[in-house]
Amino acid sequence: MDVIKITPDELRTLASAAEMEAEFNDMRKRWERWHGPSGYHLEKKLIALAEKLESEKREALEFIPAKGVQA
Repeated sequence: MDVIKITPDELRTLASAAEMEAEFNDMRKRWERWHGPSGYHLEKKLIALAEKLESEKREALEFIPAKGVQA
């Protein structure tokens, strides 16, 4: 079974790309509607997840397609 790993650096890259895409396409207003008035956007969630992984000294999240996320 294949394991998909996502590192904290990859999460930050995804966050940066999501933010640039939102600004480039002027989708920020749509994101705000999707995530509510708190303004807690996808990029913030990805960065928070990356920081959590690093604080727990984890190298990556591992996804096993048939089983879900493994710590």
